[in-house]
Amino acid sequence: MEFLIHEPALISRYRFGLRTAEFMVCARCGAYVGARMEAGQSAYGIINVRALSPMPVGLADPVRMNYEGEDVGARGRRRESRWTPCR
Repeated sequence: MEFLIHEPALISRYRFGLRTAEFMVCARCGAYVGARMEAGQSAYGIINVRALSPMPVGLADPVRMNYEGEDVGARGRRRESRWTPCR
C-alpha cells in the first residue's frame, strides 16, 4: 500500500499521546482518512474505507473498539498484525 496524496494541503497530520502513528485527517471536512506507523525498517498503514468516494458496497457494520489499556509495545504488535505493509 502507498499513500498518494494529491492535495497535501488538504491533509492534516496528527500524533496522539503515545505518538506511535501519524493519523491523517481531511483539513476540509475533518474526516479520518487513515494512519501510518513505522516499525523498525518497516512501515504499516490503514485507510478508513468509509471515507472513500464512492464508499465500497457491502462493508460490515463498524464495531466500537477501546485500546485504552494498551502500552506502546502491545499497540505496535496489534497494528503490525492487522495493518497493511506500506511505503
